[in-house]
Amino acid sequence: MIADPAPETARLHDDGFSLIELIVSIALLALILAGMPSALRLGFRALDAVQIVDRNFANQAGLDFVEHRAGEAYAIYDRGADGRLQIAFRGEADAVAFVAPATIGPEGGLYWFELAAVQGPADAGRETGISLRLSWSSFRPSSRDRAPADRRERQIASGISAFSLRYYGSPSPRTPPEWMDVWISKEWLPDLIELRTTSASAGHSLTRVMKVPLRLKPAR
Repeated sequence: MIADPAPETARLHDDGFSLIELIVSIALLALILAGMPSALRLGFRALDAVQIVDRNFANQAGLDFVEHRAGEAYAIYDRGADGRLQIAFRGEADAVAFVAPATIGPEGGLYWFELAAVQGPADAGRETGISLRLSWSSFRPSSRDRAPADRRERQIASGISAFSLRYYGSPSPRTPPEWMDVWISKEWLPDLIELRTTSASAGHSLTRVMKVPLRLKPAR
């Protein structure tokens, strides 16, 4: 009996790829490799956008906390370095310090808060920016010049391109209220504190201006 050669012929045709199939495969691979850089760039841009949104959300939450604490600043007098009584408040163009109540720790109480702008790298070193650092410690009269044992510090905002503070009020009894970059009165608190921050968001600048009235400020 003569064997049927058809199965052997089929096996010969099934072995490997034809030249046309190989060319098509190489062309498809080239197209995939050509599109990978664009896909990677798109992925990195999406990741950057998500990180910016997360950072801005965290910044807003930190600034909200500062706004609430500053709004409850107490008009407390303490002795300064010269031994004279003065208001426990310091207002500068890039930093502010005040006494306010807060529920921090098991009991809470009065705390000495300090908010300061620090220039330095942000976003894992890819760009420079301003970060805001908030420190707090239990308020103890006549001890602000010494480092308290319970002092804490936290970065509440980062990636900020511009930050400024202003103060509105009368620096002296005979002076009408005005906006000032530095609060010079050592006798009473300002009426308002303005915090202005600018940060990048999806290629645009996002500016937030908070005018904080000091609600617990006694009438003069």
